[in-house]
Amino acid sequence: VQLLEVCEVPRAGGGGGGGGSEGTRRCAQISHVWHMEADCYVCGIASFDEDSVAVLTYVQEWVDEEDGAATCSVACPEIQIRDRLAGDLLHTPDFLPIEGYEHNDVGDYSMQTTYSLPARLGAHRSWRRSDWVAQKAPANVASAAMMRGEPPMMYVVTPKEIIVVNVRDLDDQVTSALQEHRFKDALDIARSNKRLLRHNQLPDLVHKYLEDLMHLGSYDRAAAECPTLLEDDATLWEFWILRFMRDEQLQALARHIPVEKPRLAPGIYELVLHHFLSSNPQAFLDTIKQWGNPGEPELYSLTLLLELIRNKNKEDHGREQPLLVEAQAQLYVMADPPEYEKALACYLCLEGARVCDPQQVFDLIEHRKLHASVRQRVLKLVQISRRLAGELLIKSTDQIPISAVVDQLQSDSQLFLWYLDLLFTKQLELYNQKQFADYHREQVRMYARYSATAPFLQEGSEAAAGRAAEGAAVAMGARAGAAYESQLIRFLRWSNHVDLQYSLAECEKQQPPLYNDMVHILGMTGEYRKALDLLLKTGNLSWAIQFVETHGKNETTLWDYLIKAALEDKLLLVDMLDYAQLYSIELPSRLIKEIPDKMIIKDLKLKLINIVEDYRFQETLRACCLDIQETDFKAKKSALFKMQRSGMRVDVSSLGPGGGSGEGR
Repeated sequence: VQLLEVCEVPRAGGGGGGGGSEGTRRCAQISHVWHMEADCYVCGIASFDEDSVAVLTYVQEWVDEEDGAATCSVACPEIQIRDRLAGDLLHTPDFLPIEGYEHNDVGDYSMQTTYSLPARLGAHRSWRRSDWVAQKAPANVASAAMMRGEPPMMYVVTPKEIIVVNVRDLDDQVTSALQEHRFKDALDIARSNKRLLRHNQLPDLVHKYLEDLMHLGSYDRAAAECPTLLEDDATLWEFWILRFMRDEQLQALARHIPVEKPRLAPGIYELVLHHFLSSNPQAFLDTIKQWGNPGEPELYSLTLLLELIRNKNKEDHGREQPLLVEAQAQLYVMADPPEYEKALACYLCLEGARVCDPQQVFDLIEHRKLHASVRQRVLKLVQISRRLAGELLIKSTDQIPISAVVDQLQSDSQLFLWYLDLLFTKQLELYNQKQFADYHREQVRMYARYSATAPFLQEGSEAAAGRAAEGAAVAMGARAGAAYESQLIRFLRWSNHVDLQYSLAECEKQQPPLYNDMVHILGMTGEYRKALDLLLKTGNLSWAIQFVETHGKNETTLWDYLIKAALEDKLLLVDMLDYAQLYSIELPSRLIKEIPDKMIIKDLKLKLINIVEDYRFQETLRACCLDIQETDFKAKKSALFKMQRSGMRVDVSSLGPGGGSGEGR
């Protein structure tokens, strides 16, 4: 396709002054060459804007028949929008509804446009197709709002009719999207160009879009779109609240219902809450928490809601639902003035495990200073949350005295020990006083009783697992000779009011006796030989050697006592030779000297070799440590020497009278 352009060129030999039409002539020249599809016939071409043209074309196809002949088939004519320079197709062609087009030829068509009419020249020349296309891109609101000019009209003339071709406006695009059930696209196009709507109404489009989402079951998505689409229109909000309620999907919309801007009628908020009260207690509680204090003017009537909750409980024959009771407590807190005592009573009337949010119960007690109200309800607090109850009791020993807590928990020995253990770990100074000496004795007794497992001392499976792993590690450490320290021993090391003999007797009462704890207690009382006998009796030789190494300074005969016991028991002697070099250098030599001449010891040679190798290793290690220590000492000494010999900046004015002269020295 070749495009001709009319232009003015100078006449041959007409170089005179004047410069008017007398010195020029008009002629046509080829300005652009397009390469279009085969069998495409161009029937007309007209300017669309400065950058594009409208082309009237149709396609002619040849169809092979069965007898070998070819039949010509003419397609319906179409309008194409193409780039003025390159000829590229800019838009999907639009077919024209021409009657009898099968019988028309190229010369039967003609296309004219108003683009070049002098009367419309200014409006059409400032118009741009790119501005119009921006209507289809809702994100580009700024471009759509700055549309310039007016699109041209085109006329297609055929032998039988004249067809007027107009550019699709915003309503056409919206209508097309609605016909294709693209409700979201139709709404986006309309919302970004509200001023261009002539036939379609934005509320109607919103209605169709939300109804389509609800028809598809996407209630959550429809509810999430409401704040954006309904904006501040209270009437629309009230309509859609009732619409969601009709489908029993009000819970999806509840968290999006506005309480300000717009503020709906109080009856609407009460209607929502009444609906949830009868059908969904969880949504009822969540909605009250979300809306918060009704304020002034009230969102809803607190008195009415409290009365409805009481009636609901009566209908349930006194079986109070925990969610409704918590909601009732929330309403008491939001009352004017707030009724904190009644709110706390609502929480405490529930079974502990049925409280949905224990944290708010204890926050209410602490922030509103309601300690006096729970002083005699400690067991109920523990049932609600042991961890939070423990934190409150430890922080509030002045408001909730220790004696008051003990009176309520001592009937349950496990809870009693749990509370005393909290005092031991969290309130050391306060609890370690003479007035609590009886509690210390009870704590020792219960520690001994529940020494094997005490899961009630911690809250939660993770803490229990951690305590169990710690206990296993302690037990392994005790067998390997490491320091063993149970909860009882830690308590005894700290308490000033427990008789160690009483503690020892409690350990002996247990079945089996708590030998590890007994060893520590005997060591604390200075009865080292009894402790050593227990260790040898239980076969814990590694710990026995470590015990002697630790307490040998206080009791010099312990080594002799241990060696004598080993010489009297051949199996014990063999184990001593294996463990001795790990704890002492002198012990193996003393053992070897004391072994009777005719005593036969299996693998004695190998044990002696191991002892010598261990001794050499320890000597080498000691020598290396001394070398490292000496090297570090020399390095630090050299650094100190350099620092002392280095110069130091001195301010002359600080030298006093005379400055740096000899007189001032």
